Amino acid sequence: MKVAQLHFMILSVIMTKLVMETKAIISNSEAKDFSLYPVKNLEASLSASSSQASVVAVRCTNCIVVVSMSPQDQSCNLTLANLFENKRVVGTETSSQQKEEAEEEENDGDYERNLVPILFRGPIGTKIRESRGVDVSKTSRIMHLLQETSGLTLFTTGFASDVQHLVRFAAAHISENEHIYGGSVIDAKGVMQDALVPRVASATMVGGSRPFGVQIMAISTNPSFQMVTLDPSGNVRYWYGAGTVIGKESHRIRKYLVEILKEEKISAQDLPKSWKTALGVCIRSLLKTAEESQNMRKTPKDEIFGELDALVIFDQE
Repeated sequence: MKVAQLHFMILSVIMTKLVMETKAIISNSEAKDFSLYPVKNLEASLSASSSQASVVAVRCTNCIVVVSMSPQDQSCNLTLANLFENKRVVGTETSSQQKEEAEEEENDGDYERNLVPILFRGPIGTKIRESRGVDVSKTSRIMHLLQETSGLTLFTTGFASDVQHLVRFAAAHISENEHIYGGSVIDAKGVMQDALVPRVASATMVGGSRPFGVQIMAISTNPSFQMVTLDPSGNVRYWYGAGTVIGKESHRIRKYLVEILKEEKISAQDLPKSWKTALGVCIRSLLKTAEESQNMRKTPKDEIFGELDALVIFDQE
């Protein structure tokens, strides 16, 4: 009995000492980086990946529509999609005159010509005609076409330097795969599993480094429609529903996106047939979020439209 009591007293002393040492470490001034996350600096990377841009994607029967919203302030180091102010975004209208022109084109059955074809791999860019009749090149730092045969496109938010590194890493993987296997098709799942997930996850396990401050959405339409997302922790998600969201205010945007999809009676089994319907769903979810946001509540809609970029990815049939 005395031996058992002695062992219990020793154990109690050891546990008390461990608790006191743990409290001392947490309260120490040198423990400023203490975090509940098991990965060091993950909290900062998560904040950076969702502090500026937002990306919404909605599926159709023959395409996937993606809309991004990011500020036009170029002073920060985060991804900026819009390099010019007060320009028309493909598929949306930023003024009453442009809206009237779009309505006339739609009535004439020529509304499809508002879509500008993407001809080259890399950051997606378009030529936008100003009101003065001058064509201005506009390049997105959020949208990146990696393979035209599969429609594989990456959409990124977060630190610009991290975005550039990961996009180049994925592009090199695809180029090497095409060279070795003779132009094989790589879909969203493939580029995530074979390239991006191992690279992002490895950064969370190396001492002295920080996780990538980036969120990624990979979309492809060949051989099947796929939407895959990746966060700074290396966690990958496969989305089989009608749409998904990454970036700033993603939880709030997703809430409105689900509500609008229910209102429109859109589901994975009953997808919209027109890309214009999907485009409207994306924009409505972003506008509702902007109305609720403290920073954008009083922002005019014309300015919000100026922060939008839209892309339609069709299948190969």
